[in-house]
Amino acid sequence: MLQQLTADLPGGLIRIKPGNKWSVLEHIGHLIILEPVWQLRFKEIGLEIKVMFPADLENKATDEADFSGRMLADLLEELATVRRQTIDQLDRFEEPAFTRSSNTSEVTAANAHNRYDVLCSGA
Repeated sequence: MLQQLTADLPGGLIRIKPGNKWSVLEHIGHLIILEPVWQLRFKEIGLEIKVMFPADLENKATDEADFSGRMLADLLEELATVRRQTIDQLDRFEEPAFTRSSNTSEVTAANAHNRYDVLCSGA
């Protein structure tokens, strides 16, 4: 879906930072950065870890990564690769894991799996 949404956008437009916010490329890069976080979260859920590893709530990694200097096709390919890894991880979850949740997050494995089934076709 991201490929379809960005296919006709001019290269300059995807690098614009409206209101000094993230560009299109930086938003895609942020999704790339989030995939390993999701993978860690799902591993923590599977292992029944109640206190999850803290996330970068200030998004420093995205701000420092210079995604606007990269090519759209490369970012989309990287996102598709890491997203596939996340979905593969969820596909290996055993049934009991889908009912677990953490006291630090409202995300359950079952809800996340449904969400990633929908998002899978989008990368």
